[in-house]
Amino acid sequence: MNVSIPYTLETERLLLRRLIPADHQPFADFICNPEATRYMVFTPEQKTYEGARAMLDWVMQSYDTEEPIYVLAITLKGQHVYIGSVGAAPLDSPSELEIFYTLRTAYQHVGYAVEATRRLLQHLFEHKTVERVFAYVMPENQASIRVARSLGMAYKGDVERNGLTGQQYMMQRDQVVVQPDL
Repeated sequence: MNVSIPYTLETERLLLRRLIPADHQPFADFICNPEATRYMVFTPEQKTYEGARAMLDWVMQSYDTEEPIYVLAITLKGQHVYIGSVGAAPLDSPSELEIFYTLRTAYQHVGYAVEATRRLLQHLFEHKTVERVFAYVMPENQASIRVARSLGMAYKGDVERNGLTGQQYMMQRDQVVVQPDL
């Protein structure tokens, strides 16, 4: 993936930043909450406090490598406590990425996922190599479908992954809504 991982990105209410060691506990609380992760594909080992810590450490250690894992913590401005994450992963074509967004349960349904993901999309499309971005959503996850639609992503059809059928949403470079500089 030829997109640099910024140290921070800002929105009106949020600061998106690289993960830090202080995120271990809130990240683990999220990963170990079966209700919060019911639509996510994590292994049983990852859904333990030890597994969550190892996953977070793996991401943090990757930031300064040639193959970094593109994950940013979502925090409220002025508080800097992990409330969720956004990120991207390469697909088969170098011009296509898949995005994801997660929020801890207490921070859902107030627009943070849309706000954080819109800022991420803006950053990704600043890189001229990125032409299309996709999101894979389980059909039962109506909240994530609303996020994708609120961002202007178009439903492209059902796709199968890991034995599960999900919905795929897509946005092209010229569709992203740019937010004003902060």
